[in-house]
This record gives sequence, C-alpha cells and structure tokens, in this order.
Amino acid sequence: MRSFGIVPPGSWLLWAMLVLALAAAPLAVRPGNATPASPPMQRMLIGAGCYQIAGHASGPVPAYCLDQDGSTPRRGVMLGETPALGAATVSVGGETMSLATALARHVLRVEGTDAPDQLSLANTTDLPLSLCVDQPVVVMGNGIGYSRDLARVYDRIDALMSADRAPPAPDETNRHERLQQSLWSLVKAVDDKDWADRARLGGASAPPNGADCPVAGATTVLCH
Repeated sequence: MRSFGIVPPGSWLLWAMLVLALAAAPLAVRPGNATPASPPMQRMLIGAGCYQIAGHASGPVPAYCLDQDGSTPRRGVMLGETPALGAATVSVGGETMSLATALARHVLRVEGTDAPDQLSLANTTDLPLSLCVDQPVVVMGNGIGYSRDLARVYDRIDALMSADRAPPAPDETNRHERLQQSLWSLVKAVDDKDWADRARLGGASAPPNGADCPVAGATTVLCH
C-alpha cells in the first residue's frame, strides 16, 4: 500500500486557494474585463494676442484642440512643451524671453482647465508678466514630443487663424466651434495621409487614432 504521509496543517487551504486562482485566471484576461486605455492628452493651440498676468496670479486664455481623439487637459495638468512652431515671447521684470524658455524656467505655467476651449496661464513670479503671441503656438504635455505632422500643416493653421481675426459675420453664432472643426480636419488629413503612405510603402499599419508610439528622447509620443 502506497503511503502518502501526513498532510501538513493548512495544505488543503493552500491547494484550494491555488485551484480558485487558476479558475479565475481566464476571466482576468477576457477583453471585456480589461480597463480601456486612456487616450493621450490633446496638443493645444493658443492664437495670436497679448495676455497680462499679475504676480502670482493666473488667468484664462482661449485655446483650440489639435487632436480630435485626444483627451482634454485636466485642471492643473501642466503643458510644458512647445515645438518650434509659431512665435511667442514672455516679458517679466524688464526681461523678454521665448515661450519655450519661460516654460523651461518655470516663469510661466500653462495648465489645463478641464475645458477643451481654454487653458490657464499662471505667473509664478512676484512681478507682472505678459505673454505675447505673434503667431499661433502649440503647447503639449510633458513627454509628448510628436509635432512633425503639425510642422507640415502649420502654414495652413496660421492662415486659418489669421483669417479668423476678421470681424465675425452678423449671423455667425459660434466662431470658436467652427474654427475648432477646421483645425481638427487639417490635422487629421495630414495624419491619415502619413499612415496611408507608410502602409503603401510596407510600413507598420496605422494604430487607432490617439495611440501612443515610442521614439528616442520622449516618454510618450502622440501618433495617429
């Protein structure tokens, strides 16, 4: 007769827990149980204009989304990156610097507001500060480093924003919404063409709009 020996106390409980864990494993990997990934944060556009902010104060600035499938920047989230598109300067205490320098030195913070049509400008200094945008500038969340698509269509973005400075037509009710739709269409067209060209040349198929893809030097890159 084969002897199985004495079962140590608690072993039956351990075996029962193992069996339950194995039974639950297939459920954990079912697609229906997976938490959907959040889309990357929108790249945002600030139009031409000058904005004055008192020391240690903040104020709203109109803005436009550039990625229709991206998420709206949440309140307090910093957008600390700006590619070399457009022209904007920050002046404080007799010193004038580029927007990129002001963001890098944390003289000025650009933050989300939970609204798709507005950002917040926060002056971190004791002195009055002014942001003057001569040509529309793009601001992005830290680590979002993709802007090649915007560079290819920036002249059209600038022309669209310049035309918008004209007085509104008497029957125009929502200029911001109309301009927002036009900006989305411009960016989406160049992104769709990029992925079509890449697929035609044998590259990887395009990920869904809003997907991430890694590149050297950036932790997150917004791709379409």
